[in-house]
Amino acid sequence: MTLEGEVSADSGPQAMVLLASRLDGQPTRLRVSLRAAAAELPREVQPGARVLVRARLKPIDARAANPGERSTEGHLERLGLRCAGRFDPRELAVVAQAPRW
Repeated sequence: MTLEGEVSADSGPQAMVLLASRLDGQPTRLRVSLRAAAAELPREVQPGARVLVRARLKPIDARAANPGERSTEGHLERLGLRCAGRFDPRELAVVAQAPRW
């Protein structure tokens, strides 16, 4: 799937949260957690940057698997995270740099 959107400030050195506005060319509103197949994200991926990336997505199943186990389903739903995925950093393009302050 091809995602286009803005890198969230919640992103870290090994994963980014993407506020996607397009999914396979169609308008959408989706918050996705993506991990790079490499150890770290490329340097040009900064919070606020607009990127275009091909990723493999899967739904997040955060329900408790065992009785008494803590469930993070509600927490992730409040954050708006519905799916997660992986991407190859070579298939990431920065469409617009993060604004400079």
